[in-house]
Amino acid sequence: MKRFIFSAVTLAALLLSSSLSPSAYSQTTSNGSKAARAHSAVKLTLPLKKDSLKFAVMGDTGTGSKQQQDVADKMVQYHSAFPFEFVLMLGDNMYGGESAKDFEAKFSEPYKQLLNGKVEFYAALGNHDQALQKNFVDFNMNGKEYYRLKKGNVAFYALNSNYMDKKQLEWLEAELAKDTSEWKVAFMHHPPYSSGGKHGSDAQLR
Repeated sequence: MKRFIFSAVTLAALLLSSSLSPSAYSQTTSNGSKAARAHSAVKLTLPLKKDSLKFAVMGDTGTGSKQQQDVADKMVQYHSAFPFEFVLMLGDNMYGGESAKDFEAKFSEPYKQLLNGKVEFYAALGNHDQALQKNFVDFNMNGKEYYRLKKGNVAFYALNSNYMDKKQLEWLEAELAKDTSEWKVAFMHHPPYSSGGKHGSDAQLR
């Protein structure tokens, strides 16, 4: 049976609902010194089938703030218990400037431990993002505003929901028509369906 999931569901909500117990780990800070940070070891209730595809999903992240670093630290912590191979980025990857220093402060530094651990990130564009992000190597967009990637028996479609034009739709329909993957997962910034009170569902995109 072929399955199609229209939008990616954030894994963090499931992960962060799991039970915790005390532990600690040390981390190398940006100036190279060791800083011990108290954290909690995790006990997951998620399925952990040996050969299953494991990935994480995040969005609206690129602030360079302490809160972003806190979430990144939590991702490192959970990665030890749930070894996700890659991360889908749902857009608004950068707020404010997009200079080389911004990419360092708002992406490379917060996720340094994951990047060093060979975790890959795959980005979609949000309304706060410049299209030039498609050329940033660690976003793995390969110069494309929308693209397909294959992981095991799952095909992922990164879409640009800022401009869901005819050309992009024709590309998506053509790719889906020939895709024999068991699972097909589309991810993008704007939600076709949402219970959010501020922005909510994007009826035009739907």
